[in-house]
Amino acid sequence: MTDLSGAGAIVSTVDDMARWNASLDSQKLLNAASEKEMWTPLKLNDGKTRDYGFGWFLNALNGHQNIGHSGSTSGFSASIQRFPKDGLAVIVLTNSNEDGVATKVAQEIALIYLGK
Repeated sequence: MTDLSGAGAIVSTVDDMARWNASLDSQKLLNAASEKEMWTPLKLNDGKTRDYGFGWFLNALNGHQNIGHSGSTSGFSASIQRFPKDGLAVIVLTNSNEDGVATKVAQEIALIYLGK
């Protein structure tokens, strides 16, 4: 593989990701001010904003706040989609690098939980 570096060489499990998510929920990892900054849309020099914080995509799914991040490398795709106001996080790890598949699956699961 040619993309083995910080972005592609992280090995994790759903249990590890669940612990990561719990640490974000507990504010043991980051304080409230840091979380707010991390999950604030990026403001560009021209004054426009983008729905991206520090490493997190920020949007809504059926009216529910959605904070997520995904990635893929040769043969694998992963996504964590957080719905903090709903107390929900969906983590998907796949053995497919189809563009966006892990996020699509995670958001479909979230919609089931949130009652479409």
